[in-house]
Amino acid sequence: MAEANEVEGRKESTNIDDVTAPVTYCNVCPGVKATSFCKDCHEHMCNDCTSYHSRMTITRNHTILTGDTFPAVLPPRRQDKQTTTFEKCPDHPMEEIKFFCEEHDAFGCVACNVLKHKHCSQSYIPDIAEDFKNGSTN
Repeated sequence: MAEANEVEGRKESTNIDDVTAPVTYCNVCPGVKATSFCKDCHEHMCNDCTSYHSRMTITRNHTILTGDTFPAVLPPRRQDKQTTTFEKCPDHPMEEIKFFCEEHDAFGCVACNVLKHKHCSQSYIPDIAEDFKNGSTN
């Protein structure tokens, strides 16, 4: 029988290795453990997504955090002079639209980018907006 202030069946553990850290999942692949974080896209990614992200022309120069620098929870977004608000993706309501596929004349989120348009020529919307603002559009 448990004494006062004790829970019956509970094991006392002082070993730090017995404590399990919360699992962070990939923002694109449901149920797959994240292994990295893109500071530019503000997304957690699995190994496959990280590899793909690093090969795409538009995202290959993004800052990817792994290992000790990998945040388990989303850090606060960088606050610029003007806060950018992205619309939500109709196909993936938890994701923001951040890309424009020039071949299909379509907007999409990171998930759409990987799942539907991985072979397309795409533009990162904040970069297009900055170019437009600076008057250097094509």
